[in-house]
Amino acid sequence: MSDRLATVERTDAGRLIRFERDFPNSPEDVWSALTDADRLADWWPPFATNVHVDLRVGGTMTFDWPDGPQLEFRFLRVEQPTLLEHTHTSPGSWMRYELEPLGDGTRLRATYFVPDPDEAIQRGDVAGGHYGFDRLQAALAGRPIPFDMDAFASLQHRYAEQSSADAARLWRVGEVVPMGRTEDSAGGSAAGEPLLTSMTGKASPAKQAVGDRPVFDYIASLPEPQRSIALAIDDLAARTLPGLERSVKWGMAYYGVGDGWCFSSGAFVGHVKLMFINGATLLDPVPPVTPTGMGKATRGVELERLEDLDERQAGLWMKQVTAAPGVGRKRR
Repeated sequence: MSDRLATVERTDAGRLIRFERDFPNSPEDVWSALTDADRLADWWPPFATNVHVDLRVGGTMTFDWPDGPQLEFRFLRVEQPTLLEHTHTSPGSWMRYELEPLGDGTRLRATYFVPDPDEAIQRGDVAGGHYGFDRLQAALAGRPIPFDMDAFASLQHRYAEQSSADAARLWRVGEVVPMGRTEDSAGGSAAGEPLLTSMTGKASPAKQAVGDRPVFDYIASLPEPQRSIALAIDDLAARTLPGLERSVKWGMAYYGVGDGWCFSSGAFVGHVKLMFINGATLLDPVPPVTPTGMGKATRGVELERLEDLDERQAGLWMKQVTAAPGVGRKRR
């Protein structure tokens, strides 16, 4: 078991909570323990549950408790056996696992992004992650251990104590960026062009393509806080609209159901635009923002922070705009 607490890095959008563990097992074996439903059951959930894994970008990992709610995460990146990323419990949050060979074993770096670290600590998410990796170590050694509430409570106390008594030491100043990229002062990414201030033909260099993967790749390329905002919009759309379809058009993420692309999510300097085609005539209430270069009847909202996303209102707008037949009709 590890006594080494996670480190937390501060960003404008939230916090990066980092764990690091070394295992004598191969990267392929650790990958299997992270992704195989039967092996996940040995260390991830605190209680007996049914685990289901659809291991693909856009697929889900679900935990069904017999007497409780279903917990569902959606895979954002799957690069076997070195990189795994999925959504987490809070809107806009995500977990990333990076595996690299270390001699005959593996170094695992896990990063948990959460908008509100104090809430995550109080909920037990951080202590749960720490204790989960302790249980993973035992499972990889072939000796799975049951969830020990006393051990968890001890970790919970340590994280809560360190958070309140020595915040300056725990919240280390840092920046959140997608793996392998760095933010620049213009709010862009070293992997692509700087973000634009408004729509001028295309919002980004992202190529037009239909499907889940192009949209997830576009979101992954964004700097924070735009990345977490776009991820929360995508997650809300998936939860709100059965049969959701995705595409990248004009350098943004577009969403629709049936025969139309109905609304978009695009990152710009300082904000994300959530825009609805024909929103001026189809939505009630009409969203307040009329964007430049996106159609005279398009209306939406500009989100500077994750907290600006009103899930209830945005979800209602998504339902309203997709209920109108042929909005933003797709070209066959």
